[in-house]
Amino acid sequence: MNELDRGRIAYFNRIAEGWDARLDTGKMILRLRDQLTEWELPLSGSFLDIGCGTGVLTRALMPILEPTAMVEAIDFSPGMVEQARQNLQDERVSFHVADARELPYEADSFDVVLVFSTMPHIDPMEDGFAEFARVLKTGGVLHVWHLLSREEVNEIHSRVDPSVVTDILPPAAELGEMMENQGYKVSVIQDSSAGYHVIGRLEGKGCSCE
Repeated sequence: MNELDRGRIAYFNRIAEGWDARLDTGKMILRLRDQLTEWELPLSGSFLDIGCGTGVLTRALMPILEPTAMVEAIDFSPGMVEQARQNLQDERVSFHVADARELPYEADSFDVVLVFSTMPHIDPMEDGFAEFARVLKTGGVLHVWHLLSREEVNEIHSRVDPSVVTDILPPAAELGEMMENQGYKVSVIQDSSAGYHVIGRLEGKGCSCE
């Protein structure tokens, strides 16, 4: 772990306890749930929530999943994970402190990987995509998205704390190319004022596309 990573973790630990109070999490959860219900998710499958924070996405996801579903949620910030555990107790969910670039899971473990409001903090992003491909089953789906536009995300990171000032969200088309280089077939590229969303289905392992 380098100094920049340690700075990011320290920053998110500092803000973890007050994170939900800073946001209208109730409204965000409803908005996320509306989006999730529109997608063709395997509701009895296995899910990985990358950069779970205080568990906002997981809280949105759980009511629509079937009793046999399983969710693993990870964050590199111990403070965020502790808040997530306090916010949600569900026997289908496990929260862990882990690095998205070195996931503590066996290959071919998940049907869906969800990366909500987290991708800019994974450096380099290519390492994250390679690791997501490792733990996804062939045919599994990766969602990378933000409710804000790319410009809004980058503007926020430019001013909130020096530890995240370089955490830039690239154009969605560029992100899609990174995913394709890891064997994903990209089906959605949204990069607008309405939000940011890239979807890829893993078609093969270890692909290096031209």
